[in-house]
Amino acid sequence: MDGPRAGRAARGRGPDICRFCLRIARSEQRSRAGQYTYTPDRRPLLGPTEIPGLAVNTGYSGHGIMGSIGGSRRALDAIYGRLKPADNPFRPDRPMQSRDFDIL
Repeated sequence: MDGPRAGRAARGRGPDICRFCLRIARSEQRSRAGQYTYTPDRRPLLGPTEIPGLAVNTGYSGHGIMGSIGGSRRALDAIYGRLKPADNPFRPDRPMQSRDFDIL
């Protein structure tokens, strides 16, 4: 159905159409899924790894938008040697102690 016929068919059904659209939107929200990455100490992994040529910038546990700018800067500094491994609290090979959830 198109043009004027579609308009006539929908006329007077605004509330029904709105309820239908809300039902669809809600069902789509319930069907979405995602994954949070966590380390045992609940901190991201930033910098070079023991595998030559592989560096990581991951593990923000859902806070990637907030932490990605500063994390990327720190990861780049670690990759290019401007940040010593001992000064990088987020290096992938750091000793990890399990901790409770908190804010980055």
